[in-house]
Amino acid sequence: MPVSLFRSLWDGLRFWPSFARANYKYDIYLAYSSLQEEFVRQVAEQWQEQGLRVFYAPFQIHPGEPIDAGLRKGLESSHQVVLFLTFRSIQSQ
Repeated sequence: MPVSLFRSLWDGLRFWPSFARANYKYDIYLAYSSLQEEFVRQVAEQWQEQGLRVFYAPFQIHPGEPIDAGLRKGLESSHQVVLFLTFRSIQSQ
């Protein structure tokens, strides 16, 4: 699925009222399987370039920081969640 398909979602998100965005550090929390890492990274980079405040774990969680705590903190600090779900990711364990 090309990253450009997510532009329409971005078009809707960038018009959120400023008061809604002000209450959160991030506009979007990206939830995904490690099987989707490459694709989600492209989406995260594109949205950040367009001004969306994205929580993407590899960008925000630093080496040595507990991953579960970093993910929880990111989720609590985000206005919305985008879940990348594929048949392959559902079947992975």
